[in-house]
Amino acid sequence: MTNPDPVDVRKLLAPLPVKESWASRAVRRLNLPSRLIAGVIAVVVVVGILLVAFGVDFPSKLQAVDTVKTFCGAETDGKYDVAYGLLSARIQRQMSVDDLQEASKAAHLTGCALNVSGFSLKVSGATATVPMEFELILGNSSPNGGASGSVGTSKGTMTLVREGGGWRIDSTTSADFQLLPA
Repeated sequence: MTNPDPVDVRKLLAPLPVKESWASRAVRRLNLPSRLIAGVIAVVVVVGILLVAFGVDFPSKLQAVDTVKTFCGAETDGKYDVAYGLLSARIQRQMSVDDLQEASKAAHLTGCALNVSGFSLKVSGATATVPMEFELILGNSSPNGGASGSVGTSKGTMTLVREGGGWRIDSTTSADFQLLPA
C-alpha cells in the first residue's frame, strides 16, 4: 500500500520561524562566540551573588583585615617601625616608634590575631572595627622590664580609619591593657 500524500521529512524537521530577540541580534552583529557571552553572564551573576552574600564593601573588609594582620605580624616579630607605619596620623602625632615599643613591652604584648570566633568585622564609611585577640604574658614583671609567666589572651577590638587610600589603626580596646593613646 502506498501513501498518496508523501510527507517531506525535511519540512517537518525544519525549525519553526522564531522572532529574533534584540539581544541575539546584537550578539550576532558583534560576531562574538556564544560561549564567551555565556561566560560573561555567568561571571556577572557570580559577582552579584558574592556582593549580596558578603556585602558591597567586601574588598574594603579584606584590606582592613590585611592591615591588621600586617600590624600583628610586625608587632610579634619586633618590627615596630613597620607596625608604627600602619598607625593613623592621629596616633603618630601622639607617639613615636620608641613609644610604641615601650607600650608594647609595658602591656606584655606578645602577639595579636583576628578573633575568628563570632567574627564580625564592621565597616561604616571611613571606619572599620575588627574583633581581636591579644596575647599577653600573665604573671610577674622581671627586672629588665619584661614579664615572666604564662601566656593568656585578651579579647578586644581594633578601630581602623581610612587614610591615603588605605586602612590605618586608630585605636585598640581591651580590658587588660592599653597599647595606643585614646
